Amino acid sequence: MRARQIRLVAIGIIIVAGVVIFWVSRVLGQAETFPPIALCPGPDEYGYTCEPGAAFPYLDATIDSLLYEDDGVTILDLPFAFVFYGTTYTQVAASSNGNLQFTTQTPAFDNLCLNEAAAPEMGDMIAPYWDDLNLTAVGFLRYDTFGESPERIFVIEWEDVPRFDSPEDLVTFEVQLFEGSNDIVFVYRTVSTTVNDRGSGATIGLQSEGQGRALQYGCNQLVLNNNSAIHFPHPSDGEAEDSAQPAGPDLSAGLQPDPAAGPVVKGDVALLLDSLAGRGQEALPQLRQYWLSQSPQRDSQWAWADLTGDGRQELVFLWRGPAATPTLTQLVILATDNQAQLRLAYQLYPLARQEEMRQLELWSATDVTGDGAADVILRDPAGGRLVIVSAASGQWTRYTIAELCSGHLGLRDVNGDGTPDVIRDGCQKSPRVITSWNGHNFVSR
Repeated sequence: MRARQIRLVAIGIIIVAGVVIFWVSRVLGQAETFPPIALCPGPDEYGYTCEPGAAFPYLDATIDSLLYEDDGVTILDLPFAFVFYGTTYTQVAASSNGNLQFTTQTPAFDNLCLNEAAAPEMGDMIAPYWDDLNLTAVGFLRYDTFGESPERIFVIEWEDVPRFDSPEDLVTFEVQLFEGSNDIVFVYRTVSTTVNDRGSGATIGLQSEGQGRALQYGCNQLVLNNNSAIHFPHPSDGEAEDSAQPAGPDLSAGLQPDPAAGPVVKGDVALLLDSLAGRGQEALPQLRQYWLSQSPQRDSQWAWADLTGDGRQELVFLWRGPAATPTLTQLVILATDNQAQLRLAYQLYPLARQEEMRQLELWSATDVTGDGAADVILRDPAGGRLVIVSAASGQWTRYTIAELCSGHLGLRDVNGDGTPDVIRDGCQKSPRVITSWNGHNFVSR
């Protein structure tokens, strides 16, 4: 009897031990299995986590990338090899829209959330503030290297960059990449210029599209504050350490745009096209009143002219804002396609950084190149500048006339070749300047 009891007790101990071992192994297995797409604080499947970065100061970059575009990308060489999601990179594509890409060069302005899947076509991406930003007229994308090898910090900074739909909202932030540790830090100086800002339209996080992994801090949420930072430590063991062998692609060939894609349609341009498709030319006065009612208000001008010589009329449309907000100035040319539908053929932000054009106006649509098609003449009465947009060279080209003139502007065939010349009075270098097309460019005398 006693032997039987001993056997029963032994069997009970074995069963209990088996159950304990099963649950412990299951718990440990769960602890070591991370989701491929994770929310902060993580970790994601690769091992990235995120935490407050109060210990990391803002570093002012000084080298201008010269990227002055809306929806543009520039290639930067890294000063040291950097490991991101297990791959070593020596270059990065910096987008005007607040992100860095290691395997793609996509100027996408329409941000996507990372909480369900990696954003398609963005590749391996670091997104401190992926939003529709506009570097055309103001703001800078700068970069710099701080410290000494082997502990350098590479900084990419977006300074005073306006949001496309809210040009008065300027954001300033940066990414810091750390040599050796491969850590990533987002530092935010100004992201709360209005009550609805703070990342309300931005995606913030990391992703590897190829691996289907991502760690998201926020997507269209009020999650950011001025003078704050986020630290993404690079995993120091496991898969991250063992797989940091492959080399990233060579981005030196630069961005290869799709010639068939055409200009990007968004914002007011999309509204203009939709309104014309629905109500035709009758929509234009109503749209003008609509934009005048906005804050800040924008006036608009338009003209219909054959700018390409194909017998079809193009619509030239100019928005201009107050003198204090030159970023609101925009010119578009809408052309009629073979299906009799208007489409965006050309767009221009006339304000260049080296120029002062505060109140640009659409002065005329007249043939001044002698090709039988009209050219668009824009002028700034206050600053004395003149801009001509023409398709005479076979493609849409902007020509800025260097001379500054504050007096009368007129057209007259001075050369007797049947093509009017541009005549301006009250010029800085001479009382009168005559500008003519020489077949390749505009020259003045």
